[in-house]
Amino acid sequence: MNYRPEIDGLRALAVMAVIFFHMDFQFFQGGFIGVDLFFVISGYLITSLIVSDLQIKQFSLIKFYERRARRILPALLVTLLASYAFSWFFMLPDAHRSIGQYVVASLVFSSNILFFIQNKNYFNLGEEENPLLHTWSLALEEQYYILFPLLLLLLWPSRTRLLVTLVGLFFLSLAVAHWQVIQQPIAAFYLLPARIWELLAGALAALYLNQRALQTKSIHAYLSLLGLALMVGSILFFDKNTPTPGVYTLIPVLGCVLFIVFAQQGAWAYRCLSQGWVVSIGLISYSLYLWHQPILVYTQLLLLEPLSSASKLFILLPIMLICAYLTWLFIERPFRKKQQVSHKQFIAWIAPLSIVLISLGVIGQFTNGFETRNHLFQRLASNMGFGKQCNGNVHYQAACASSPNPAIATLGNSYMVHFAKNLTQEYPALGVLQLTKEGCEIGLIEKNLALHQNTCIDFYTKALQTIKSLSSIKLVVISSPFNGVLDEDYYASLQSIISSLNESGLPVLVLGPTPDAPFNVGRCLVKQHYLSLSPSKNNACDFPVSDKQRQKVAKLQTLTQQALAAQFIDLTETICPHQQCRMHLDNGLLMYTDQGHLSVEAASYVLRQLRPELPKL
Repeated sequence: MNYRPEIDGLRALAVMAVIFFHMDFQFFQGGFIGVDLFFVISGYLITSLIVSDLQIKQFSLIKFYERRARRILPALLVTLLASYAFSWFFMLPDAHRSIGQYVVASLVFSSNILFFIQNKNYFNLGEEENPLLHTWSLALEEQYYILFPLLLLLLWPSRTRLLVTLVGLFFLSLAVAHWQVIQQPIAAFYLLPARIWELLAGALAALYLNQRALQTKSIHAYLSLLGLALMVGSILFFDKNTPTPGVYTLIPVLGCVLFIVFAQQGAWAYRCLSQGWVVSIGLISYSLYLWHQPILVYTQLLLLEPLSSASKLFILLPIMLICAYLTWLFIERPFRKKQQVSHKQFIAWIAPLSIVLISLGVIGQFTNGFETRNHLFQRLASNMGFGKQCNGNVHYQAACASSPNPAIATLGNSYMVHFAKNLTQEYPALGVLQLTKEGCEIGLIEKNLALHQNTCIDFYTKALQTIKSLSSIKLVVISSPFNGVLDEDYYASLQSIISSLNESGLPVLVLGPTPDAPFNVGRCLVKQHYLSLSPSKNNACDFPVSDKQRQKVAKLQTLTQQALAAQFIDLTETICPHQQCRMHLDNGLLMYTDQGHLSVEAASYVLRQLRPELPKL
């Protein structure tokens, strides 16, 4: 097939849309559709290459897969290696363990499946901190590359059957996308069945052009301009709330197909995307796509505060472009050419690096992200209470209690886990039962159920039933961030829970929320560690108590005062003397492990300081 510079220009449009979306630029809220454009472009290019080889009877599956490996793996390995190396030094154990998972999944082209299994919402703020989130699209494309050539080989003898099959699959996949984007949006976003129609749109464009060469007609110039307008309009006017990949995605996909089929020399749309500098970005678009997310995420994590738009545009973007250009020049181009890197040399480079990265990723799963690589990481380990097996426990279990007849039940999310096991030190003669579930804040289980996951509603419903059914329980201890307590519905729901327990003869102790840091404390401490700053002489990770913390405390005090049998203990002054939260006390005690969770030692320290206020049982 002949080289078309405007297709590289189209790649430039797609990759810059994605980058500006991830940079959260106001006018690129629909930039995520750049990935959809890549799917159409890939479908077009791959089909064109395969069909041209089939027509001269020179197509080889082995050679095709080798070309794909040479195109994809070298640059991918370089960025994965760099991402993992940075993570090794600066990421906390849990995060580094996850990075290891993502690296392995990326190398076996299944990260889209992993993100689906882990229920990761691409548009959630938390997922923006995943440096390898963007690899889902590479995995999906590779899955398509494995299957599509086989389908073409099977159907090639009958062109009519081939066309009918591809059109049928296109509409079937589009129907799946339309249904799934509403019923199962995570599956629709990440998995091939709801995405294959976009790649097939490019494939059908390739088959059309294979039969009808590019022609120069005035109407074609207008159609290519319409295509460009549809793509740019989608980038500007779509946002995170636009269902994708549903029928709305037809707009940019149709625009991309119109441009591919009808762009012609001299036309305005063609001239826009065939400018030298635009084509240059398109040529390095693959490496640029690979580098942009790790650079953006790791810079943000290292600085601990949001970057300005100007910093992203004038500092980070040039860094991304330089990394992409160097990768394209010294990695992509040489590895594509057999004259420069032979088959044996290719295997000799790729296989060992892949094995090392996969091995590190797998070992990291069993060593909690190599937490022993730094003593600080061990001190930042999460407080698991009675153990990980107790997360989500809704019944009495010996492993989640300190005695067969517990007198104290702890109820809440991971913020309650801080204190679950440490309460046994304050009540040594009494048993403590842990009933907690990570990610499930107490409240909103009777009102606004749509705002809560069904699993959380089910957990608290069953946990309350268990507490009321155990005759040995004399006190229920509740703790949480209480982030919604300023909301009337949340307040009423929490009030209802406490009243329900009181009516069953159970007094309630509410341990107030820990003051939240405005940044990730663990990352700040890691940064401080690598800058060789003495914790006792540096207060870079200290922070003041927020107004919201004071408002939450006041609201909880009012709530417990109105209850029949409830006591509230404010943790603020114990953790943050004089309204200033310190990461280390004078004895070197580490207080936080992240933005709000206390360390194992800190939870014990806080309860000891509060001993005079704890109820007597």
